[in-house]
Amino acid sequence: MRPILWAYSISAAAAAVIGTVSYLQTGLGITRGATFQDQDPAQFAAVLIPGVVFGIHEAENGSRRLPAVWIAIITTIGVVISGTRGAWVALTIVPLLILPHLSARRRALAIGAIAALVVISFQLPGVSMLFANRTGNALSTGGSGRTDIWSAGLTIYEKAPVLGVGFANFPVAYTPAVVREAGLSAYSAQAFRAPHNLAVGTLIELGPIGLFLVALFLLPLAIRRGWGPDATTVRATLASLLVMAMFLDIMNRKQVWLVIGLAAGLAYVGRMKAQADRLPGDVSPGQHEG
Repeated sequence: MRPILWAYSISAAAAAVIGTVSYLQTGLGITRGATFQDQDPAQFAAVLIPGVVFGIHEAENGSRRLPAVWIAIITTIGVVISGTRGAWVALTIVPLLILPHLSARRRALAIGAIAALVVISFQLPGVSMLFANRTGNALSTGGSGRTDIWSAGLTIYEKAPVLGVGFANFPVAYTPAVVREAGLSAYSAQAFRAPHNLAVGTLIELGPIGLFLVALFLLPLAIRRGWGPDATTVRATLASLLVMAMFLDIMNRKQVWLVIGLAAGLAYVGRMKAQADRLPGDVSPGQHEG
């Protein structure tokens, strides 16, 4: 487990370095950071979130704290310069999941370290302007049209409220006719839009039964801690990604399913260990009952 998390986080930090250099070489405060020229900055942020969570947790609990600190700093800067509001919201829940498992002293240090991460990130040129621009137009644009998309989704849902429109069919069902019927602005009058929300997209595509099954699968993995020293990191990472999935279509991304797989594995090991602890003690060879 630990080698996988280290390998991923180091790779995420490398991607964040490339994105930061690219950001500094372009229009500061206007252009959002990304690893590649045509990469979606929001997907760039989604790649970095596991590295941020692992770096923060490892810096407080691991044996290799110095590289973990650098990973946390670099990936946090990457998330900030991505200008992705959903990622910013997702990271706010990380302290809520990590801090309760620390001692009082380490909890205070962690709070100070997280505050320092934010301060360091805002020292980059143009970051304050980027943050102001992205937060200032969040309401006026409805989250870049997301609220309009979700409103159109309700109109689509009314047409197939039980079984949904079919898996991955939200973009097909989101037509100009639906946009007009929902009374939306021209800003969102584009056909074939993705739902940008895991709950909305699942409800419309698979219906309430599908949404219930998806929630039954994912929520326990994010709510329960699982087993082992890395359980907190994996749980916080999954919870952050699920929060981000409420604003971005990332459930088809490899890093999300990697984290889901790790969380499911730790949950399985935890159940097996709990069952083993409840079993009566083994009888050693040569000993007999009665």
